[in-house]
Amino acid sequence: MTVAAHPAAKADSAELLVAEFGRFLRLVQGRSEHTVRAYCADLRGLLTFSHVNSVEDVGRLDLDVLRSWLAQQSATGAARSTLARRASSVRAFTAWAHDRGWLSGADPGVRLASPKAHRTLPGVPRGDAVAHLLDGVAATADDPEGLRDSAMLEVLYAGGLRVSELCGLDLSGIGADGLVR
Repeated sequence: MTVAAHPAAKADSAELLVAEFGRFLRLVQGRSEHTVRAYCADLRGLLTFSHVNSVEDVGRLDLDVLRSWLAQQSATGAARSTLARRASSVRAFTAWAHDRGWLSGADPGVRLASPKAHRTLPGVPRGDAVAHLLDGVAATADDPEGLRDSAMLEVLYAGGLRVSELCGLDLSGIGADGLVR
């Protein structure tokens, strides 16, 4: 792997480039050792992939190469969180290399998208579990805090509100018909 306009280009400098990038991450950006280690490993993987695919010069890295590398990672079963970190490390590297004039043209990492992390919705409690919960806070007319707690739980569950939405309600939002708006 040669590096266009890189000072260590004469010494087949892929590992020197990785070490220099690691120093930049650690000393200039203040990244943790874990982040530096992960980003450098990601860069080694990208450089190996590039070399195997006949992109011998870092100056020739483009968006197609970066996307191909991430696609290959995805095809081998890398998790979305891993792919997102690898995209982030590549963006950091291409920005660093571009600032030094080692990439021809625009920084390809700017247009590299990260896969979104898989997020699941929280589970919904079963009706009998909610009934049990409401029975636990059953209040009498002479227990104002119990009435409040019971009403809040019923509004949360029946309305499908978030706690922040419930906390944001005020009395003017309750109509004469008892409906919350």
